Amino acid sequence: MSTVNIDGSIMCACGQPQTAPVHGPGGHQYAPIRGVDQIRDDQHADKGRRKGHNAIVEYRVITLPKPAAGADFSAKVPSPARWRVQCLQAQLLTDAVAVNRVPHLVITDGQGNSVYNFPSPSNQVASTTAQYSAGTTVVSTQFDGAVVWVLPYPMKLLQGWTIGSLTTALDPGDQWSNIVLHVKEWLYF
Repeated sequence: MSTVNIDGSIMCACGQPQTAPVHGPGGHQYAPIRGVDQIRDDQHADKGRRKGHNAIVEYRVITLPKPAAGADFSAKVPSPARWRVQCLQAQLLTDAVAVNRVPHLVITDGQGNSVYNFPSPSNQVASTTAQYSAGTTVVSTQFDGAVVWVLPYPMKLLQGWTIGSLTTALDPGDQWSNIVLHVKEWLYF
């Protein structure tokens, strides 16, 4: 399938002009990712057989270092990776300052724009410790010091995107710790 631009040049479905180097004498050298393949892209990458879209796929457990007291945590997708976050776990210890905190799970794109912002279903009060877990469940809840955030699914985070917390009324003495992500990672080359 091809289209014709206003200037008369012919564009291939891969988004490149017909004269681009990806088009060899025997036809298209690289198989383009079509819109219908977006959901199945991970299946092709898992097999590692999609011509022109070589990828290494693995499941990784990423442990983030504890941020400074009074700071939120964030993990950035490295280049040339893509992530699908399977689950996330973090702990927030609040100090004695009497103010309610509302931790949000936030995903930003490579330009820092928030593309997903999910607040905790309840406030965390002073002098408490709560475990925050994120998964692709359909229910958010808080019970016995455990809070469940909901992750969007299926959502692939591209290189430069971040996932982390943004806590309303975070106090300088509050501390995030024990931050662990389980991701499916594609390395494209």
